[in-house]
Amino acid sequence: MPRTTKIQRFDAEGFTSQVLDEMKARGVTHEALARETGLSVGMVTKMRKDGRRPTTDAFLALCHWLGTDPMRFHMERRESSVKASPFSGLTR
Repeated sequence: MPRTTKIQRFDAEGFTSQVLDEMKARGVTHEALARETGLSVGMVTKMRKDGRRPTTDAFLALCHWLGTDPMRFHMERRESSVKASPFSGLTR
């Protein structure tokens, strides 16, 4: 009998929207945001243009720049009909 597992989701759309809104409010360009956060201009641009998800380090740097808790972009857990992996209980 398949077990169900809970999955966590990242609100990428909400995060990107928050970053873009704050950039607009502060009058910050992609280049300035990259300088202020230590990210590459390419990462910032691709996130905006291609909807690319940031790396964990980029996400945390941008949350710090926003002055917001990273958990704000954690969507509520939902039940999934995906089978739990038989390896899920194993640890190293």
